[in-house]
Amino acid sequence: MRYVVLAPFYNPDPSFEFGTEEEAEAFAHNLLANNPSQTVRTAQLLKSFTAEVKVSAAAIKADPAN
Repeated sequence: MRYVVLAPFYNPDPSFEFGTEEEAEAFAHNLLANNPSQTVRTAQLLKSFTAEVKVSAAAIKADPAN
């Protein structure tokens, strides 16, 4: 089972994913030691979803009414 660190939100960076709960907890403790005011959580990763967004741009033609 994989575990993730949420600090303060889920970061899809693979360096925030761990193979064991102990590894995730050690990473979370390290984050907290460097920033004590930050909320850090660990969670068991059950599913991971991804999506893609395509953005394109094109020049606008002159208004034919003018």
